[in-house]
Amino acid sequence: MHANHVHSTAYNVAAEHLAGWQRSLAELKNNERQNRKNFEKISLIQQRDMLQPLLDLADNFAAVVKHVPAELKKNTWATGVLHVSRQLTETLSTYGVATMDVKDQEFDPQKHEAVGQVSSKKVSPGHVVEVVANGYMLGDAVLRPAKVKIAKQ
Repeated sequence: MHANHVHSTAYNVAAEHLAGWQRSLAELKNNERQNRKNFEKISLIQQRDMLQPLLDLADNFAAVVKHVPAELKKNTWATGVLHVSRQLTETLSTYGVATMDVKDQEFDPQKHEAVGQVSSKKVSPGHVVEVVANGYMLGDAVLRPAKVKIAKQ
C-alpha cells in the first residue's frame, strides 16, 4: 500500500507540474499575441505620423492637377509638375496607401468626415455627394477620413 501511495503522490506532482507548464505556455502565447497587437498599433501610428505630411502634399498636387489651365497642358514645366504628382501617388501606393473611392457611398463616420450637406436629386439622402478632400487607407486601416458633403435627408 505504501508503494501505491508513493506512486500516486508522484503522479499527482507530475500532473501539477504538467498543468503549471500548460498554464505558463498559454500565458506565453497570450503575451506574444498581445505584444504583436501592440506592435501593430505602434507601427500604424508611426506610419500615420510619417505619411501625414505626404498626404497633405498629395492633396495639394491633386488641386494643382485639377486646375491646370488648358493653355498650359502642353507646357514642359506644367507636364513636369504633373509627372511629380503621379510619382508621389505611385510612391504612396508602394507604401500601401490608397485613395478612398467614396462618391455615392452611404456616409460612414469611420471613413468620412462630413463638412456640409447639399440637396441632390441624383444621390440618395445620407450618401456622399462631393469629396472635398480625399481620404486615404493604409491596408484596411483608415489613414485619414475623406472630407465629404452629403445629400440632405
